[in-house]
Amino acid sequence: MKFNLDDLYQIESGASYKKIYRFKNKNIGKVVVNFSYNHNDYLSFLEVNNFLSNINISVPKIFYSDHDKSIIIMEDFGDNRYDKLINSIDPKEILIDAVNSLIEIQNTQKPIVNNIIKQYEIILNHDIKALEYFIRDKFKTIGLEKYTSFIHFGITSQDINTSANILSLKSSIINVVIPELNKIVEKLDLYKKEMSDSVMLSFTHGQPAVPTTMGKELNVYKYRLKIQLDNLNN
Repeated sequence: MKFNLDDLYQIESGASYKKIYRFKNKNIGKVVVNFSYNHNDYLSFLEVNNFLSNINISVPKIFYSDHDKSIIIMEDFGDNRYDKLINSIDPKEILIDAVNSLIEIQNTQKPIVNNIIKQYEIILNHDIKALEYFIRDKFKTIGLEKYTSFIHFGITSQDINTSANILSLKSSIINVVIPELNKIVEKLDLYKKEMSDSVMLSFTHGQPAVPTTMGKELNVYKYRLKIQLDNLNN
């Protein structure tokens, strides 16, 4: 496709290094994307676009690509951005749809979910982006296609990783740490009674000190451990 630079004007391209130009004639409905800064990014974009198109993900249609100049001419999706559309949508409607969507996604069989997300990750080389595309797929199957452009707004790497780490830690404390500490406390309580008459020499700063019993020392340790356990439970 032939065009002159005078036919174009540059528009925002987000955080990316690529340069995007829109045709002054709005009837053309195409944009020119310049990847001349990095040919590998150009190839990756083509690969990802092709992959997503083949699985019915809504992506801009590519009309022309120049491998020598790393330039793509593709469909212009317009200016329908989140910050321009959010005021025209009822927040309650979005919230209800979002909750229903999460329930639907949660009910999907995990082996299938993991496989789909993994396939996305192989192509995208980005774990969170793969999750985003999976959720976009689910939105389309439950009638929420018009909201797919808003998904990334609440699914940045920090949103996902921070929440996942907190939930993982919480789950491990409740299901692993606390039960194991309870077992230790029970054992210490048993051993302190069995060894209540077992006399031993105590130490302080590595130096011999006064006599004590193994039962008493185990009870001190159990007491301190119980305080930490109570903190975890509360």
